[in-house]
Amino acid sequence: MKKLILTALTLVSVNLMYAQSAEQKGLEIAKAAEAADEGFGSSTVELKMTLKNKNGQTSERSLTTRTLELTEDGDKSLIVFGSPKDVKGTATLTFTHKTTADDQWLFLP
Repeated sequence: MKKLILTALTLVSVNLMYAQSAEQKGLEIAKAAEAADEGFGSSTVELKMTLKNKNGQTSERSLTTRTLELTEDGDKSLIVFGSPKDVKGTATLTFTHKTTADDQWLFLP
């Protein structure tokens, strides 16, 4: 019986040592999420977007997305539409920032 009580007390004390407040747990989760989002460097993606209206009609757009990861501030990304003709050459350039509002530009040819 003494061993059972001693084991129970040991388990309770170990749990108390590792207990975290909600703020500590939240900060830990936020740091893990930020670390998971780092290290990709840069990427280029060619993709096709299919739009569907309420009548079921579809239209397609092709676009290229380029992203550059930066560690000192935020990331930079460029999206350029390749087709169809009415949107070809349309582009958005985005500079994200860690502590201030992002900068974004739209180019309409």
